Amino acid sequence: MAQPNSERDTLAIDYSRCPLPNTHRRLAEAHLLWHQTLDQYQQPDLFQANLNATIQALRNITFILQSEKHIFSNFEEWYGRWQERMKADPILRWLIGARNTVVKEGELETASTAIVKLITWKDVVLAESSIPPSASPSLILRNLPLFELVNNVHLPPGDLKNAAIVIERRWCVSDLGGVEILDALAQAYGALSDVVLDGHATLGETGCVSPNGGAHAHFRSAHHPGGTLPCMVLVECHDIVDKKRCHDIVEFVL
Repeated sequence: MAQPNSERDTLAIDYSRCPLPNTHRRLAEAHLLWHQTLDQYQQPDLFQANLNATIQALRNITFILQSEKHIFSNFEEWYGRWQERMKADPILRWLIGARNTVVKEGELETASTAIVKLITWKDVVLAESSIPPSASPSLILRNLPLFELVNNVHLPPGDLKNAAIVIERRWCVSDLGGVEILDALAQAYGALSDVVLDGHATLGETGCVSPNGGAHAHFRSAHHPGGTLPCMVLVECHDIVDKKRCHDIVEFVL
C-alpha cells in the first residue's frame, strides 16, 4: 500500500469562494483522516482510532450538507434524486451502519489478515491466515513454522541468501464480503464527493474546486479508475522484517 508523503500535497482551499463551505470543509477533513488512517495501518490502536474518526467524518458530510440547504432554491428536489442514488449504493448503506456502531457501541468489528511472503526476484506466498487485529509482525513470525515454510520453497541458495520476509496486513469488513476497509471508505468518499461537487455545480459556483486537481484533489474525475481518487488507490501495505534476520533464517535452513 503506497504510503503518502508526510509533506502531503494538500490543496489550499479558498472557502470564501465556496457556496458550501461547511460541507466542503467536512469533505476535506474526511480526506485528511483517511490518509491518517492509512499512515497507521500497521499500528492497530492508532489505526482503529483514526478509522473511527474517518467513518464519522464521512457519514456527517450529508448531515452538514442538509444544514446548508437554505443556500439552494430547490434543495428537496435536488437532494431527493441524490438520496435515491445513495440508498442504492451498498457501500454507503454500510457506512450508515458503521457510523452508528462506532457512535453507539464504540468499535466496528474488523478482521485482520496476514500474508507472509518470501521476496527474491519474485514474490512467493509462504502463508496466509486470519490474525487478531492487535497482533504485531514479530508475534506473527514467532507463531509460524518459518523454517519449514522457507525450506519448502525450493529456491536456489543464491536467491534465498538475498531474500527478505514480508508481512502484508489487510483489514477487512465481513459485512462487505471481505472488502479491504480503506478501499471501502475510499469508494464511499468518492460517491459522497460527487454529491458535494454536484452541489457546487447546481449553485453555479466552482471557484473553490481546483481545475488541475493536484495530488490530493478533493473531487474525483470520471477518468479515475474505479471512481476512486488516485491518492486513495491501495497498492499494498507491508512490514518488512530486517533483512539480516531473514538471511539468518535462510542460513539455518540451508
